[in-house]
Amino acid sequence: MYGAAILGLGRVSRGHARALQHAKGARLVAACDVDPSRVDRFTGEHDCAGETDMDRLLARPDVDIVLVALPHGLHEEAVIKAARAGKHIIVEKPMAMDTGACDRMIAAASAAGVQLFIAHTERFIAATRTGKQILDSGEVGRPVMATDVWYQPFRRETRQPWMLDRSRGGGFLQMAGSHMIDRLVYLLGSPVKSVRASVRTVYHPDIQCDDAVLAFMELENGVPCTFATVSYKDTPNAGVEAHGVEILCTDGMVKVDQRRRVFVSRGGHYEEIPVERNEANRVEWDAFTDSIDRGDPPPVPLEHARHVVAVMEACEHSSASGQTVQIA
Repeated sequence: MYGAAILGLGRVSRGHARALQHAKGARLVAACDVDPSRVDRFTGEHDCAGETDMDRLLARPDVDIVLVALPHGLHEEAVIKAARAGKHIIVEKPMAMDTGACDRMIAAASAAGVQLFIAHTERFIAATRTGKQILDSGEVGRPVMATDVWYQPFRRETRQPWMLDRSRGGGFLQMAGSHMIDRLVYLLGSPVKSVRASVRTVYHPDIQCDDAVLAFMELENGVPCTFATVSYKDTPNAGVEAHGVEILCTDGMVKVDQRRRVFVSRGGHYEEIPVERNEANRVEWDAFTDSIDRGDPPPVPLEHARHVVAVMEACEHSSASGQTVQIA
């Protein structure tokens, strides 16, 4: 069993702690956050050691794998330090703030001989995998186009200050758009070739990040697709919450709704396909420890994780210039 530590005890940390209770190859041994009260509460709930200093956490001999669940702007420093300490590393998506940081993180892990895995959770969710299997089977023909939406209330009371500041990695392109880019590329089996996007702050003028994003992407395989994420006002009747991807094909349609349900159309109407629910974080941990054991590449290629960041960069450049941007 690998000893696992969680660095950063924000909103995603508890899901990983629960997953590690049942993971086959790792167990939670330590947790770290700069806020002592968070550390005390978390360690009391999950029966592990606590630290308030990253360097002390990385010096622990019982820690083999570090989950970096910090604000996006802190990913690079944490990954480089963890790699130099000889720890394998999982990073919550997105990989980093920009592609330059991605390259430095990849280089640090390679130089240290440790595994680096960017946890793009969408591809480990059972419903998304089921949709992928249907598309790959060819039973609904070839994909023609796709659209992915994520409309949600802002939920201001749940947002940490960094989430409202683009310079620290906040914004809904970063937080939701990274999921949607990953999901479309995974389902359609092709990286992005070009993007034309609008990235705006509309509903909340006092924040320092975007809350309304619409992007048109052309994939390298020629399939056009769009994704839209909006975080509207926390007022009654401000909007309808929706989350899902719909793919039109030559002989039918596939829809993955709310990460839980899958629908297929073969004759003009949707039929629901049974999906066995899974715990995506546990699947991630099991896949990662298996890859370490075998010496295989990480479950999500690092080139893909970097590509998602490159597409987000292109969305922002496109919005600022009003032009279509090619993905390098």
